[in-house]
Amino acid sequence: MSGESQLVSIPTECTNRLIMRKSTVFWCTFLLIAAGIVAAILYNAKSLGEQRGKANIERLQMVWPTLFQMPEKDRALLAVLAIDCRMDLIDPSKQAVVDCLEHSLKKSNPLLPKDVSVEQARSRFAEIVSENSH
Repeated sequence: MSGESQLVSIPTECTNRLIMRKSTVFWCTFLLIAAGIVAAILYNAKSLGEQRGKANIERLQMVWPTLFQMPEKDRALLAVLAIDCRMDLIDPSKQAVVDCLEHSLKKSNPLLPKDVSVEQARSRFAEIVSENSH
């Protein structure tokens, strides 16, 4: 037996523990990486939302410089319509802003503030536009 290699028998219980440890390490690593990816996505989404919100406000203020002095319901209407028409992607001009908002109101089911009907929104938007043109 001096020149022959000897096979060492590892008990099955030890092998199973080793496999379980490797599996646990794998899944913990996987979950940490997945959590990191989710956190990065959420951070980027928040950042993108903030950028879009700022762009919408800038465009709305081009048409309505006194935007923040308007009644809250009017600001809410304009803000929701701006989101619905993706105002942050349009040309920053007064006419493009108004056209964008009007386009949202022409949809059969526009995004609107809570408890505001399509007819109420259309009527109030027309008033807001006419008040601004004086």
